[in-house]
Amino acid sequence: MDAWQTYPVEFRGGLITNLSPLQQGINAPGSARILRNYEPSVEGGYRRIEGYDKFDSNIIPPYGAPVVHGGSQTGTTLVLAAIHTTPEAGDEFTIDGVTGTYTIASGGVTFDATNNRATLTLTTSLASSPSNGAAITFTSTQTHTHLHLEPIPRTNT
Repeated sequence: MDAWQTYPVEFRGGLITNLSPLQQGINAPGSARILRNYEPSVEGGYRRIEGYDKFDSNIIPPYGAPVVHGGSQTGTTLVLAAIHTTPEAGDEFTIDGVTGTYTIASGGVTFDATNNRATLTLTTSLASSPSNGAAITFTSTQTHTHLHLEPIPRTNT
């Protein structure tokens, strides 16, 4: 007699992540613990994900990867470079190497789309002078950019 025995297992039950492997094997045979490029099918079992296309051409995060433009900036004015859309009053951000979170004041944005630069007026003064090229990280924004995914139609070749 062989040491190996085979048993048919129907792949069903969806993706389950809240059970231990032992509990899942006993209580939900055929269910998945991890799916990579697969998803539960509405017809039962699993199917390969056919791919997705970016629906919105906006840069995600909404402002790109802005940096400080020019060192030795002080006070409540800050010039940013490599910014792709106009920030809004109330947006909050941090600056690498500078303590604190800063908020853009009402009416405090001048945007130069030609050079991808923005001059911001802040509600509080900078704690210290940021270095040229210091990264800016927006922690909250007033407008939200959503990534909407749609399946790419499958072609039979």
